[in-house]
Amino acid sequence: NKTYYFLDPPGPPSTPEIIDSNFNYIRLKWNKPDHDGGNPVSGYIIEYKEEGSADWIQCNSYPVKLPEYT
Repeated sequence: NKTYYFLDPPGPPSTPEIIDSNFNYIRLKWNKPDHDGGNPVSGYIIEYKEEGSADWIQCNSYPVKLPEYT
């Protein structure tokens, strides 16, 4: 007999905060989810949306491991 374990999805991270910025970049930082669903979060995908647009645009090609992004 095989035993299967089902993990819950993680909760959301905290709302990102801008911790530094200038005309070239924005540096964001957030807290990991309070509940990881039984499996640590392995990375984050960052998206942005231009004002007035309904479309989200992905910023990073690969998930970032730390809860921050520039």
